[in-house]
Amino acid sequence: MNIDKEWADMKTNWQSTSVTEAFMTEKLRWGLRLRMIGSWAWLGLEIASAVLLLVLAGLQVAMGQLGVAAALTALTLTAVAASWWARRSPLRRAKGSLVELIELTIHRARRSERFAWAQYLTVAACMAYVIAMYYSDVGDPQAAYHDAGRVVVAMIMFAVYAVGVVFYHWYARRRARRFAELRASFLKD
Repeated sequence: MNIDKEWADMKTNWQSTSVTEAFMTEKLRWGLRLRMIGSWAWLGLEIASAVLLLVLAGLQVAMGQLGVAAALTALTLTAVAASWWARRSPLRRAKGSLVELIELTIHRARRSERFAWAQYLTVAACMAYVIAMYYSDVGDPQAAYHDAGRVVVAMIMFAVYAVGVVFYHWYARRRARRFAELRASFLKD
């Protein structure tokens, strides 16, 4: 009789564990898909920004402002290089077992941490560009980059964006730690 009770308990625990694992797997897979969509959308914005900056650099060349065009091109190349560095590891699909999905989540969280560092670099480059353009004699004296009010507004916008990146970075680090702990608990059992 005792053996029947143990068998029933084991069957119940196995079913509840597999149901919980299936639920966690599907929830994690869905979250990874949403993050991938967000990553692709952000990449689209980065590409559009790079194209816009290169078009503006071309316009500056057409206006005879070679120094401004060179600075815009350098800024664009810095941003593209930072984005490439952050995205250098390949994305994998959100398939597999729960442990594989946890590994993938850790991988993507670490990629998000690199992305935050790339954003810090890009913000610093943008701020340096705005300050350099303001204090230089390059370009048209009536251009927006020589207007103190617009420079202050740009610096405030960059600072607000940087604060947002700090929160994103904190979240990515926390997510990587949390899932590393979850992986360790699964592998320990």
